[in-house]
Amino acid sequence: MNKLRKDRPLAMSRTLAIATGADLDGSQWYQDRTKHDVRPNTGAEQYWAARALKAETALSAGDTHQLEVQHLRDSEETKRFVRLCHG
Repeated sequence: MNKLRKDRPLAMSRTLAIATGADLDGSQWYQDRTKHDVRPNTGAEQYWAARALKAETALSAGDTHQLEVQHLRDSEETKRFVRLCHG
């Protein structure tokens, strides 16, 4: 396992937090704001909100995939190391 490599924390954007109802910073202002004026009203607002949500979902899936690949790479590296040392 490479000890120099650090895991990146998965960050959540404000768009995804609003869409999922998550609270980013715990402030009451943010909670009040998400309850009142976040809903898209017009067709154009709904269109762009849907596009933003799709983009955030794709980015989140990409981050998850990269994390899974990193864990797989680290486990394979550990297996090779064990095989070389004890094989």
